[in-house]
Amino acid sequence: MAKFGEVLSTTAKVILALALISLVVGIGIGFLGMLASSVPTNPPGGAAPSEGDKYDEVADAVRTSMPQSQWDRGMRRTVKRRCFITGMNKDEVVRALGEPSERKEYSAGNGSTWTWELAPGKCLRYDGDACVERKPNNRIIFFSPKGSVKLESGACYTLGGDYVMSADELFSEKALPGEPAARAISQVKGTLAEMEAESGLWHTQAYCEKNGYYWRDGDCHTSPDASQAQAPQSK
Repeated sequence: MAKFGEVLSTTAKVILALALISLVVGIGIGFLGMLASSVPTNPPGGAAPSEGDKYDEVADAVRTSMPQSQWDRGMRRTVKRRCFITGMNKDEVVRALGEPSERKEYSAGNGSTWTWELAPGKCLRYDGDACVERKPNNRIIFFSPKGSVKLESGACYTLGGDYVMSADELFSEKALPGEPAARAISQVKGTLAEMEAESGLWHTQAYCEKNGYYWRDGDCHTSPDASQAQAPQSK
């Protein structure tokens, strides 16, 4: 018959062996988990872009998606109509909308925001019949790290949020209502850049009167008499 000490020794060896096996299995499972976590889940060529990165890329690409002369035509229209659109740089925004009330620059390539304080909104609190607190009203414009306006919509809007026109209208080569008809290129002397610059000056009083027309009510007319007036055609 086996002695008690021999039985106890055998049992201890079995327990020790089971413990070693469990330890080895645990280490193996942990190693496999580390391998699985190190496998890249993003597509080849780098990390998948976030939603913010995608908006940045779209905003930065708008300007180069058309000829420079076409872009400049649209920017003149933003100035006249006081609106902003995706892709504008900061200088173009200031020309169209004026200086913001506040500018914030963010670190780590997160771009920047500009804020315009607008007329207060509806009354939030009264003291008798007098309004003592109104709803704050502002407009925040977001810029990409490269300084391009980011908007979910491709249309041109005022700071008050009013829709002005679509991007197709803004950059159209056709004259919009209130704009002089474009002259035939064969009749134009000088470069295309000079023609664009001259077109941009048409709605100034000095240029209007220089060409023998009449400046009235913020526009150029062929007659000093409002009843007979019509917008002149460019020469």
